[in-house]
Amino acid sequence: MTVMDHYSESCLRQQDFFSNDTVNRLVEVSHADNKTIAIPFGLKGNLNFNKQLHRRGQPDVPILDDNGWHTVLCTGRQMLAIIRQPLANNHFPQSDFIASGNPLLRSWGWQRRRGISIDFRSEDAKVEDVLNAKGIRVDRGGPESWTEWNRHQQRHHSFYQDPETGASKRPAFANYEWHFNSGRRVIIANNQFAPRLDPASDNPRLKQWSDVTFLEWYYNQIRSNQQDGLASIAAPKFIIIPKITSDLSQVIIESVLDRADHYYDPWPGVTFSTSTEYSQALLACPNSKAVAFFLATHKRQFGEKYISEITIFEPANIVEEYPYLAFKIENVT
Repeated sequence: MTVMDHYSESCLRQQDFFSNDTVNRLVEVSHADNKTIAIPFGLKGNLNFNKQLHRRGQPDVPILDDNGWHTVLCTGRQMLAIIRQPLANNHFPQSDFIASGNPLLRSWGWQRRRGISIDFRSEDAKVEDVLNAKGIRVDRGGPESWTEWNRHQQRHHSFYQDPETGASKRPAFANYEWHFNSGRRVIIANNQFAPRLDPASDNPRLKQWSDVTFLEWYYNQIRSNQQDGLASIAAPKFIIIPKITSDLSQVIIESVLDRADHYYDPWPGVTFSTSTEYSQALLACPNSKAVAFFLATHKRQFGEKYISEITIFEPANIVEEYPYLAFKIENVT
């Protein structure tokens, strides 16, 4: 039995919901207040919304009706199947961007910026409680001092020469930022602003968050191990994405909280196993899909890993406008 067989055949047969040639298209959908939300999703037809509040943040975030829920649930289950499939019979392509260090990224127009480590209690992150709960202290001078965290940022803001065609290309104005802790194998993904040039062919081929994150994580692991290169690389065990601003992600998160009858609460928030439909729906969020592709396209380097749990939370002692997500990563069994 393949991984796909574990999921509802009726769901996976709903191919009318999906179209390969529209996977990068923005589908505009509206809810009762006539607010249009751009859904970065390969869907045919509209998602329908019922307005309801289950979060203390933005009161105008709608929730999905049954048809919309079924649509995102199908996509999430397909993402889970892609992650869990063994490399030997996985038809999903592995990334060809696997060289270590910064030269490959620089050749595609990316520019690394480095700075001091983040204050995890500041307005920029507010994840101190999460890290402390995981046994990772963030106070200065402690066993887990801030010096163990490396801040990386890759921006695409300058003209460059395409390394494959030689053509001069315009900047894509993308911005990815992370904080890595190699010892504890934690990634905090602060920014996930992907290239969105029109036409899409103007974007660099090396553009996906999953690829750029892998190259930075690989580079950071090599530096931490003081080696020239690694045949395999330790995958992160935990990925935190603060301040989810994606419209579609917010709609899905709101819908999950509504159906699970939970509120948007401070850490530890609410955690769903990916064996549940709530977490499977969360895998359809653009932010979650980026993490899923990060694992699915680098199985040769990471081994067979999957997302076992997803947590929705907000930082303690504040009312945050945007939701936070945390992903637990484990070996496929």
